[in-house]
Amino acid sequence: MNKSMNQHDASLFPVVRLSPLGAKLIRSGSPWLRAVHIVDHPEQQSEIVILVDPKGSTLGTAFYSRHARLPVRIFSRSVCAFDSDLILSRMKAALQRRESFFNGFSSTKLGICDAYRMLHGEADQLPGLFIDRYADSAVIQTSTKAMDLRKQEIAHLLVSHFGVKQVVCRDDGSNRDLEELARSKGVLWGPEQTLVSFHDAGTLMEADLLKRWVIVGLVLLGVQIALGGWVSANYAALSCGAGSWSATEPLDSSRAASPDTTW
Repeated sequence: MNKSMNQHDASLFPVVRLSPLGAKLIRSGSPWLRAVHIVDHPEQQSEIVILVDPKGSTLGTAFYSRHARLPVRIFSRSVCAFDSDLILSRMKAALQRRESFFNGFSSTKLGICDAYRMLHGEADQLPGLFIDRYADSAVIQTSTKAMDLRKQEIAHLLVSHFGVKQVVCRDDGSNRDLEELARSKGVLWGPEQTLVSFHDAGTLMEADLLKRWVIVGLVLLGVQIALGGWVSANYAALSCGAGSWSATEPLDSSRAASPDTTW
């Protein structure tokens, strides 16, 4: 069970000592740091570390990958464990924030909507984890070692608590190269058939979650604008993934667009 830990418990994790500038950045709210902000790297291998300032004061708990482009990504401003309870609570909070703007995503002023970005990395306090929902299916991407190691655990949480029947992993984007993570894709949970139907602003759409990277741009943009200040996250979503955005022909419309329309 996740719990806050005292200073004595902090010894369970290696310590990363930051430079004065690194400590200042973390205290001012930065969610990540570059290698230049680290003074002392931990001797032992660990994807979870405690951050301390030059005087040894604790700044929080973070994901750590020494040779990554961003070696430190903070997930808590206190010392705490990173476990299923914490992941689940933040997944639920992320979904609740989105549902507070739309009536469970069942309908919006744009029409029926069951496709949306459920969780977006640091914006939802889970660095390196991205989850897109397409009706009963979910697509996940991971870009940190800590999240990469927990893909099956995350898939189980989606199935057990969010009504998802299929979980597809699309870890085949070039962003993983920057974190020294191997590329991969496949079905983590559920049927191997990855052709799914979902609604985008009231229009019935169809896409193969493994053959094309699908981004429901209009819905995601509406969500990010509604959440205020997170608009930049949507543009990050549009640029991620190995493939291009693809819209298939609307299944219930005579005004068919090209099935190969890409951005």
